Amino acid sequence: MAWGKTVGVASWVDRLKADDPTLTSVTVFRGRLFGPAEAAEVCDALRSNTALREFYASGHAMDVDTAGKFSDMLAVNETVESICIGDASFGDDGVAALARGIASSASLRAVDLENKGMGDEGARALGAALAKSKVTELNVSRNDALTDAGLAAVCLGAAAGRTVTSLRVAGLSVGPKSAAAVSKLLASSGGSLRRMDVTDAQMDPDEIVALGVALRDDGGEGSGSLDELVLDGTPLGDDGATGLAGGARGRE
Repeated sequence: MAWGKTVGVASWVDRLKADDPTLTSVTVFRGRLFGPAEAAEVCDALRSNTALREFYASGHAMDVDTAGKFSDMLAVNETVESICIGDASFGDDGVAALARGIASSASLRAVDLENKGMGDEGARALGAALAKSKVTELNVSRNDALTDAGLAAVCLGAAAGRTVTSLRVAGLSVGPKSAAAVSKLLASSGGSLRRMDVTDAQMDPDEIVALGVALRDDGGEGSGSLDELVLDGTPLGDDGATGLAGGARGRE
């Protein structure tokens, strides 16, 4: 259900409370009112709901207390599989608050944190959550405050959790630390990582070569099984292309 019509939040929250089996997905368009009060109603309804699988409310400002309510909901809900909440003001505090729910959710498989104002502190909290979660699809693209070290923390957490199959890091800075962490992720994921999107990533030729080495070495265990690497908009150059080609050959 896409909530963009001139109806109140109660119209579909009541369906969540009634556990309507036909309401499996909700998208709250940016133009709709979705503040702390509305979010609290949704979280209360979802605590006992067994039908909803996807909740998307990106582009709506969300304070830490509200993020915490979503986190608490995820800890008890057993069916929500995909979530995207908050806007560019979500920040480290919002991510850290949500991370508790990510870590404890029994059902969550996809987390979209693109353009959420996340920096390294939030990334460390997210990495710690991923080490305990069941998340398979993760998007942390276009968080401008996220450095190479922060991205490395995310990848190392995913490596510890061994469940991530798809990782999107578009527009981020991929340097030596995160390239090394990708190597660990490929190795320790038991071959689960299938797709990595580094569209428009900020990488110089040396860093691209380092990523190629990571793809080739798989952390020394040879267990990685990456099927797709998306490089749209990434300035490879001759050295970078050669380095990636060497990584691909080493995986054959």
